[in-house]
Amino acid sequence: MFKKLSFAVALSLMSQMVAAHSLTIQLENVVPDTGDIRVAIFDDEKQFPNGEFAYSATVAADTSLMTITVDGLPTGDFAISLFQDLNQNTELDTGFFGIPKEPYGFSGDWKKGKATFEEAVITINGDTEISINMYD
Repeated sequence: MFKKLSFAVALSLMSQMVAAHSLTIQLENVVPDTGDIRVAIFDDEKQFPNGEFAYSATVAADTSLMTITVDGLPTGDFAISLFQDLNQNTELDTGFFGIPKEPYGFSGDWKKGKATFEEAVITINGDTEISINMYD
């Protein structure tokens, strides 16, 4: 009986533990030594890409090739939106017709333009590495 009780307690404790994973983002075409890279990680399709995000990070832009690591992500589907805040005003500056004036990028199969959640979605079920090419 003691063995059954110990196993049940251990199983209960393990089920309460949430796996935390790291996401490593390799960025290309960053404007070196100018502004910050602002990363937003979404877990809700309805919020992507301009709504409430689940996780975020801000890192000083230092070189044209950068690595950003976000720790503590649970297992699941996420879409990443990021931009280089050249003038550090905390928002993506846009011009006529909403075209970005600052470098930007999305995760997933996105190529250029505004991504949909389906285009940007990635699955995290362990430590994950992705590459994003910044466009301006």
